[in-house]
This record gives sequence, C-alpha cells and structure tokens, in this order.
Amino acid sequence: ILTTDKHKPIYELWKSQVEALPSILTAKDSVALQMPTSAGKTRIAEIKIIQTLALGEQGTKCIYVAPYKSLAVQVEETLSYYLSKVGFRVTSIFGSYESIDFEDVLAENSDVLVITPEKLDYLFRQNKGFFEQVKLIVIDEGHLIDNGVRGLRLEMLLNRLSRSLAKNNLQILFISAVVPNIIEIAT
Repeated sequence: ILTTDKHKPIYELWKSQVEALPSILTAKDSVALQMPTSAGKTRIAEIKIIQTLALGEQGTKCIYVAPYKSLAVQVEETLSYYLSKVGFRVTSIFGSYESIDFEDVLAENSDVLVITPEKLDYLFRQNKGFFEQVKLIVIDEGHLIDNGVRGLRLEMLLNRLSRSLAKNNLQILFISAVVPNIIEIAT
C-alpha cells in the first residue's frame, strides 16, 4: 500500500494486483499484461506510471493510450485523482489528426498524457522531440489491435514508436482482458 500519511492509503491492492506487480515493476523491457475484466489492470498501470515518474529524470513523461474518448475521460479523472496527491499533472487530449496549439502546450506541461491512438499518431508525426522525454506508454484495451483498420493503424504506430524510441529506454505496457494471442503481442 502506498500512503501519503499514516492513516490514508492511496492504493489498496487486490491479490491479482499483488501477484502481477513484481514482474511489471522490475521489467526492463516492454510488458504485455492479460488479466480478466475488473482484475485491476488500470491500477497496475497507475502504479507503473508512478514508478516511472518517480525514478525518472526531471521532465520524464508517460502516455496512457485509451481507444475511446469516453474511456480517456474516465482514465484522466482516475489518474488525476491519485497522481495529483503525489504531485504529478495529468492531462488528456483526444480527437483525430488535427492540431490545436493549446493541446501542444497541455502535452508539454503534463507528466502524464491520456490520449487516443489517433492523437498519439498525430503528436508523434508532428513533434518527435516531445517523445524524447517519454519513458512509458500504456496501451489500454490492447485487444483492439485486432479491430480492423483502426487496430492495424495502432499496431503500426506501436512498431514505429518502439523502433524510433528504443534508444530512449521506452517501455510499453500493453494491457488487455481478452487478447487471445498475448504471447505473440508480447514478442
């Protein structure tokens, strides 16, 4: 349990989370995590984000990729609630491939960016320098990689990010409840 004071824990962990966390927190490479729905995958991602930010250099950033705007809003609220207690700023930007200068400022001034795949793709193509500070990308609902054209775009984006940012020690945490080919994804 992580705490801010003696009496009020930030996190209380379930058995499934306690079992998964050691391998997630000690991994040097990217990780694929498959757990049933409501088993605590998002909480594991939150803790991995805190670890990455706390142990990273000044300016380290994390990205949380949510496939839908509604999920991105929910994730931003949850991450903001917990991470603000330990001093980290969470922002979300979503939409498709258009840019708004204000969104660029938001991205630069946040520690954790919650983003849709399309906006991540746009940001990567338009501002590769931003990604020099990114040390962790969480892919939520990873099974959607098998979702037609949109899934193919996400898979290609992940490949481009992995290759381009390998020298930055980028980790990807791929989480899903139902992906049938988790070993292939992990490879």
